[in-house]
Amino acid sequence: KIRYNKKKLNDHLEKMNKLIDELILLDEEKEIYQAETEQAFVDLDTHQYMIHDLNYNLEEYKKIVEQINDIDKKSLSAIEQFDKRVSMVLFLLLFFKYIIDFKQLKNK
Repeated sequence: KIRYNKKKLNDHLEKMNKLIDELILLDEEKEIYQAETEQAFVDLDTHQYMIHDLNYNLEEYKKIVEQINDIDKKSLSAIEQFDKRVSMVLFLLLFFKYIIDFKQLKNK
């Protein structure tokens, strides 16, 4: 009976040692998962900062595009004004040329 109990005790000790080994492995895995989770939160914070930075840059880009559009409108308006002035000068030059030509024809 003592041998039987001793064998039983040894079997229980082996099972306990196996369970302790499994617990140690589980604890190591838990530490790995905790480290991975912490890294995931760091990555998330980094990505959120990057998204915030991209949104800020997008707003700045929109402002620049609006400024460029304003400059384009002003440039177009200036070109139209220039075209009107050139047309007026050409009209006056042609008008004076016809007057001069008419006077020269009249004098002949």
